[in-house]
Amino acid sequence: SNCAPAYLDFQTKQVPEYLQTRKQKDTQIPSYITGTQPEQTHDDIPSYARYSTQSQHINTPPTTQNGEDPQTNKENPPGYLTTSSKEDNSSTTKETKHNRIASWYKNWIVERNDEEYGSGPQSCCVPNVKCKKNLGDVLHLVSTYCKDWEDSPRDIATFFLCLAAFNDTSRQKEKVFQKELILDAYHYGQYAFAAYKSSAELVLDRLAFLLPEDFVTGMWDKVKLCQAPAWYVALDHDRRNVVLALRGTKERDEIFVDLAAQLVKWDDGYAHNGFLRSYEKLDKLVRPVIQEQMKNFPDYSFRVVGHSMGAAVAALLTIKWTKEYPNWDIRGYGYATPCCVSPNLATASEKFFTTFVHHFDAVSRLSMGSIQDLHQGMRLFAARIKEKYKQLAILQTINFAIHHHENQSILEIVREINEYIQENVAKHIKSETPTHLLPAGVTYQMWRKKRGQQFNTWQMYRSKGEDYARLLFSPTMIKDHASGGYNSAFENMLSISITERNIWLRLPFSEREQVRKYWADYPEGDPFDEDFDMRKAKHNMSTSTEYKEKAYKKGLIRPFLFLVSMSPKRRAALANLLGIELVSYQWYNQRDSHREAWHILKDHKNGMQARSESARRKLISMVHGSNWYMILVACGRKVISEKTYLPSDVQQLLDDKERSYSCCIDACKDPENPTLCELEEIILLLLFSMSDYSPDSSSDDESEDEDPNYRNIIDYTNSAVYQATTKQLKESGFTLKQFIHEVSLQRAQNSSNKKANDIYSWGDLIRKREEVFRRRDRAAKIAGIGALSGLGMVAAATIPPLALLPFGLAAGIGGHTLGKAKPGGLVPIVAGCLQQRLALSSHNIQIDDFYDLN
Repeated sequence: SNCAPAYLDFQTKQVPEYLQTRKQKDTQIPSYITGTQPEQTHDDIPSYARYSTQSQHINTPPTTQNGEDPQTNKENPPGYLTTSSKEDNSSTTKETKHNRIASWYKNWIVERNDEEYGSGPQSCCVPNVKCKKNLGDVLHLVSTYCKDWEDSPRDIATFFLCLAAFNDTSRQKEKVFQKELILDAYHYGQYAFAAYKSSAELVLDRLAFLLPEDFVTGMWDKVKLCQAPAWYVALDHDRRNVVLALRGTKERDEIFVDLAAQLVKWDDGYAHNGFLRSYEKLDKLVRPVIQEQMKNFPDYSFRVVGHSMGAAVAALLTIKWTKEYPNWDIRGYGYATPCCVSPNLATASEKFFTTFVHHFDAVSRLSMGSIQDLHQGMRLFAARIKEKYKQLAILQTINFAIHHHENQSILEIVREINEYIQENVAKHIKSETPTHLLPAGVTYQMWRKKRGQQFNTWQMYRSKGEDYARLLFSPTMIKDHASGGYNSAFENMLSISITERNIWLRLPFSEREQVRKYWADYPEGDPFDEDFDMRKAKHNMSTSTEYKEKAYKKGLIRPFLFLVSMSPKRRAALANLLGIELVSYQWYNQRDSHREAWHILKDHKNGMQARSESARRKLISMVHGSNWYMILVACGRKVISEKTYLPSDVQQLLDDKERSYSCCIDACKDPENPTLCELEEIILLLLFSMSDYSPDSSSDDESEDEDPNYRNIIDYTNSAVYQATTKQLKESGFTLKQFIHEVSLQRAQNSSNKKANDIYSWGDLIRKREEVFRRRDRAAKIAGIGALSGLGMVAAATIPPLALLPFGLAAGIGGHTLGKAKPGGLVPIVAGCLQQRLALSSHNIQIDDFYDLN
């Protein structure tokens, strides 16, 4: 089109002019409105977007069963262009799919209202600012790769949006939760993302755990690099590695540049021509440096890492050097690795290269082949839709589709085109001369799941290279490429272990050895494993100290015993999530688990008791501090207040549980009283429910796995693990049926660790957000104190008795500000304590047996 597409004019609130009058030139009207097909010329079309009748790609519209073109069969149009329902379209599954697609349109493209949209052009809506924001990534793709296509940008964007309704994110069903894999991904990711810094000083600032002498060298000068990516080399002594980190594209506008370049013959297959040139330039620069370091440290491994285009060059270097240096332990890690090698090379590199892809990241799915497929699909879309909808502007069509059954006609066309494209991809992936490149190595896909408005979780799947041969459209397809999304995913999936790692890396080098020895004295591994050695835990719980006696008197004996039974590394990590740096205290190296547990409970600022107490309890010295019962209730109330969705039956379990100190202190001291044990089960059930599916989640992130009934598709209740866990929990004193079912289900699904890390991550998030709000609130109220005090001083000269009133108000406000409860930080520490109860029970250890102070 010669004029700007209407959806780019976001300043106006009126209907586009060319839809209000017919006096405009036909060249300004999209093809589906005029009903005419633009003349197809190849002179101005880039090579990667051309197609021919000899091409094996899709190039002819499908025909009806009698062989006629659907455009000419006007008397008896195909079924998918009519509103009559076929037998297979009337099934519940089909209707559910269409409903979810309509919901997807509503949330992404338009703001639905109660208006009924008519069939005339006057009813077309102009997208607002929200729509512009949501469409931004797709429009950026259109303007980069499709500006020379035969159709208008508006037609092309519409086709892409319709294809997005058929994004298939449910094929990867092999869930992965491997602690070492995720820790490696996070660790090497820090090196890869630090490559975006432009100097050695900035890299060291980003990687605070590196000493200056560990940084070997680096290069960021564009002239010297000459098409090679910026890079640096560092020594990772903790893991005994020489690390080469390669920078990706730094500017947003450059993200898509050359991703669809031609492929060329290389090694035993094909490679991306642009990335191959970058590798050849880089090889000459880094080879002497790496050879020298590997000679200096012969027992070290060599690791190559990169993000985005840096990951592609890292993949090519890894493939080549594993053959040239067979005696080296070489492995590469790519984050958002672009399509850079042919399928056979992608498969061969699985032994020594690993790729991680975050959500709908477009960079890992964009190639010459995927662009060609989209272009062919666009030609079919334009040909099939023009006659039926030539009177409708496309955004009106989408709005109309939300309220009427016509959406089945449009979506049936797109579904058929989508299937043709998928078949074409499968055929070319297996051919000897492939048209599609893939990311290198073994691939892991991290899908993001929305859990309400404030929290996301991630699930990692083992994917296949061919999953990235097609581009998937999403409002976040470029935003998902940012390094922050990758970091958030790893930190969420293994929150507690990454916290432990970060505590270690933040320690001064002079203190690491002492802490390492302390942590190493406690058994490593999963405390839920039946072979885990619990002798240290029993010893710590049975030892009598002044701290244990204090905890008993304060009604805190149960959390105290939970904490002392943990490993020192896990105890330090949970304290960190509470806001306490245990390892920073001079007495930490005394290895006193009882003192550490007491400090976590009683720290005056961030301790468990302090975070649960109201301003009144903090300000009035005669009032008792919160006991374990009151801490649990405060945590439960915080969960309910933060989460927009919780099962009503679970919420009701906490009703009428509020108790005064005098009414619940006995239960906190009596091991035979079941009240406290039942409350612990209710709170942990609340925490489990917190990270479950939320029906208010945005539908653009939906997949089959997010269906609230998905986990019931497989009946786990008859599995041996489920039944054994149920029996063991009942024998260990657990009584709440919903809780027993949930824990047994998690064990049967092997999802217990993932669920626990979701809770730790969410708790840390709300703690940090709560502290930000608290600082703002404190600043505002301190300003109010000053104002009231000033007013009092002025009033004192004329009305002395009244001068005391502002001072009193100021003192009250100040006391409330400084003493306000902070229950957000309780979530991870309470979850950790209650998880420890489960771990102990799996070894038939009852916490009640260790109340004795003698």
